[in-house]
Amino acid sequence: MLGQALGLHQDSSSSGLASEERHRRFCLFWSTYCIERPTALRLGRPSTIRDGHITIPKPDQYPTLQGLTSSRQSLIHAVEMSRLHGSAYDDLFCPGALALPAMHRTTRGQAIAAEWRALIASKESSMARWDEDSRGTIGELMPVEFAQHATRATDYLLLVAIYRVAFSKPSTKVSSECIAAARISLREHTQCIALLVSYNNDPAPFELWVNGGLILFPFVPYNIIFCSVIETANLADLESLKTYVDALASLAKKREYTSCTKQLEIFRALHKLALVHSEIRAQMQLSSCPSGPLSSSAKDAELEGLPNTLGGLPSWHDRDGMWNGSINLTNEPSVLASQPWADFGGMDLDPLGTQLGYWIQESSQDFDNFGET
Repeated sequence: MLGQALGLHQDSSSSGLASEERHRRFCLFWSTYCIERPTALRLGRPSTIRDGHITIPKPDQYPTLQGLTSSRQSLIHAVEMSRLHGSAYDDLFCPGALALPAMHRTTRGQAIAAEWRALIASKESSMARWDEDSRGTIGELMPVEFAQHATRATDYLLLVAIYRVAFSKPSTKVSSECIAAARISLREHTQCIALLVSYNNDPAPFELWVNGGLILFPFVPYNIIFCSVIETANLADLESLKTYVDALASLAKKREYTSCTKQLEIFRALHKLALVHSEIRAQMQLSSCPSGPLSSSAKDAELEGLPNTLGGLPSWHDRDGMWNGSINLTNEPSVLASQPWADFGGMDLDPLGTQLGYWIQESSQDFDNFGET
């Protein structure tokens, strides 16, 4: 608002200035624009800077200065992405847009998502060229790699939000586009954490991301992947949840990042729930095969022929209480035979849902972490 009060967004306010001063004022306004637009969207409020009020030229119309080509290109991308932040709020997230028919949000969401994907591709192409040109001149590459992964993580995070609102189905199922974007975002978050774990120099440059982005941003893609595991029992998605939890656990052991402990407990509890659900689903599929009830020897024979993917599921826990390893289904009792209702005479219950209920009841300590956070 201060920039608007000074007239930085109006070309006429700088008409009498020298060319270099004009460009400096323009860049100052666009830098403010790139901060205000994403912040307004995250706060769920409309931007105070309306595109129709801006009369200064966009950065792509400025002359290219020697040695600043990459900076100019970065500003061009940032301005366009900030513009789409405003469009996403106005067309998808504001109360007026949510009151419109779903077809409106779907149409606008498709257009915004297409523009956003094109900008992501353009940014990654520019980053690849810049990385190749500067790799021999930069002494420490870790901050550069970290910035690239963090940028991808946040870029795909907004794409997740767009898909979640614009492509939501009548049921609770998440669209395949939303899940694909969430996988990329969570993977990039995991890469950022892995880089921090292996970095032993001054952590000060990364404190803002850890105390802001790491605490807030991964929850959205993590929850999307969690729901995907519950819906589909996708083992690759389950493994991505475990990989993220393991990386965050390693980071929380470092003195500089102990603030991540509470987030770790939440993510770990969700991973445990997804893990148990997948284990029970696998056992239920075995016990309800079309050929009818199997004898113990027949069931053992069938287990020996199972695909190796079942062996990739983590075990219930190890001696340290960590959930990893592989399931040995041959040593597990039948789901029906091992439950508290087994002696009640064959009651017509839902074993999958009921066993999950017993597990949640017995694991109340894990879920108490939600209240403490």
